[in-house]
Amino acid sequence: MVASSVGTSVRSLHRAFSGHSITLSEYVKTQRLEMCANYIKAHNGRLNLTEVVYRYGFGSSSYFSTAFKGHFGMTPSDFKKSCSLG
Repeated sequence: MVASSVGTSVRSLHRAFSGHSITLSEYVKTQRLEMCANYIKAHNGRLNLTEVVYRYGFGSSSYFSTAFKGHFGMTPSDFKKSCSLG
């Protein structure tokens, strides 16, 4: 799907990432996590995190929480609270 949307073959896309320290799937996950954070910020932390999980294609809340904390260094709940304080 990614290759098609950028107008290249799957092989070419994988080749483009082969020389970097991040895989294509890690890059996509990182971009999705960034979109989640931006969505939470845009709503000033006033939304249900389950909505965010499914809107951005994460299979479960626990996986999302682990991935989010690994990327941002805080849980989605703590991030949400910090957005509602501002």
